[in-house]
Amino acid sequence: MSATIEKRERSYAKKKHKTEPVGIRFNILQVAIALSKSKKDTKQELVDWLIERYVNGENPVQERQPIQKSISTPPLQVPKMSQYEAYAIEIRDIKDNNELRITCEGINADKELQPNEKQRLFQFATHIAKEKGFYQD
Repeated sequence: MSATIEKRERSYAKKKHKTEPVGIRFNILQVAIALSKSKKDTKQELVDWLIERYVNGENPVQERQPIQKSISTPPLQVPKMSQYEAYAIEIRDIKDNNELRITCEGINADKELQPNEKQRLFQFATHIAKEKGFYQD
């Protein structure tokens, strides 16, 4: 006696109007705040709620209720990035020679930067240009 085993496909969709599972990532802090403000229990409920409102032409951000502070914690202080730091990051992320030229022109024209800061930024720009292979003598 031989028994045949039927192979059944597994269905992940609980309802026909659901998509297959998809992995996505969220900013941890933003999700925590959104879950708290929307009073949703799960990320799936939050995403469904946001998408439903978007599709219906509503703006959930405008529907916010004032938050009652129950804990007396000081607001998060984020230090302001200096002009020098902003240029350094911009130089680090440069993708081509034209972008580098425009950034260097901006550094040269910037009145907030000290001469020694400009010099260090130009040296860093030269180093990055050599490293990325678009340095021109």
